[in-house]
Amino acid sequence: MFMPMDGVKHEMERGCKHFSVDDSREDMEALLEVIYGGLRIDTVALTAESFPLLSSLLQMCTKYEIERPRSEVIARIQANWPHDLAKHDAIVDARIRRYMNTHVHELPQNTLLCDVDEDMDLHPAAVISLLRQCGYTTPELLAALFYALSRCSKKFGGTAPGFSISPLSHADIERLIVGIERLREAHSRLMIAMPLGQQAHMQLCGPGLLTHNNTQVFPAAVNGLNRPIEFWRAAADKVQRATQGLPGTRPPCAACCDAAAATIRASREALWGRMAEIFELA
Repeated sequence: MFMPMDGVKHEMERGCKHFSVDDSREDMEALLEVIYGGLRIDTVALTAESFPLLSSLLQMCTKYEIERPRSEVIARIQANWPHDLAKHDAIVDARIRRYMNTHVHELPQNTLLCDVDEDMDLHPAAVISLLRQCGYTTPELLAALFYALSRCSKKFGGTAPGFSISPLSHADIERLIVGIERLREAHSRLMIAMPLGQQAHMQLCGPGLLTHNNTQVFPAAVNGLNRPIEFWRAAADKVQRATQGLPGTRPPCAACCDAAAATIRASREALWGRMAEIFELA
């Protein structure tokens, strides 16, 4: 970890070369605890309480090129903000389950519940700032964090501790602003291009799907501005169940509902795949 420079004379202490470093005592103690004390990072949850420790370790392990603990800290970050869409959906499902356990009787009938707000334990801006300090620029690592940050944009003006984008660089703040506008534009385009089933059944099933979308999906679309990935997942599930029909309309057939839902899901996956481009990380 410490290599003596040729021609440089080092002081000796107890028979060992003495090196002077500019790291803080806390940072060095955390690093030595991982190397010699048996601290396992893969068992530490990424929370506001553990973040100072993990932040120190990532910076130190990156600086001194210690791969195992460095990769374990990165893995903890990716577990909280995964690049894989299925893993992202699993985290959303867990949030919804926690919410439903305590609020199920408060939901109006036919609510399009795409996601819920929870008190954030660790703000994405703090994690992005840490990764930038350590020189990480991988789009796959940063894209999900920027998307998570865009979701809590309505909280930027709050006074709660930690709910701030101040740790970000000016360039990343600009990326965030541009990305939010691009996400909202993409959300609006998906609304305009809402599929109405199979082309061959357009006259028979199209009106029923249109009425369903106008009454069951579009009214909740304003909530999707800050969470389009979650909104369109719930919208696709809602459209697929439109075969029940609405009073005064011909119910669309199952094949048209399946086709419309599949189109929405494909558009949603494409939007997630463009997240690095949307936030100008690629």
